[in-house]
Amino acid sequence: METPNDSAKLIVQRLQSHFKRLPHTRYWMVVVNNRYDRQYNFFIEMSHRQRCTRSIPLHSITDYSLINLEHVIQQVHLQNKLPIHFRGFGDQQRWPESGRLIRAL
Repeated sequence: METPNDSAKLIVQRLQSHFKRLPHTRYWMVVVNNRYDRQYNFFIEMSHRQRCTRSIPLHSITDYSLINLEHVIQQVHLQNKLPIHFRGFGDQQRWPESGRLIRAL
């Protein structure tokens, strides 16, 4: 079983390989709550003003636990300051440890 630290390392490693810092390009990370497969999916999205938005899958966490997801998000955010958007989470859903609402960082 993959630990939250292992997942975070893998996500950051894949994130850095796609984060090219191209001019006129915006980058952000997306975390999707996939309720049907009971997993969390991570993507990097990039938008250039002359092109369509691209979404590249980074990793899927099959341990469907908000506590573990919170630890992964904390580790990824410490190592990479890209904005993080959350999709598929409830409007009033909160992180188990911090009690904060789950919304964009």
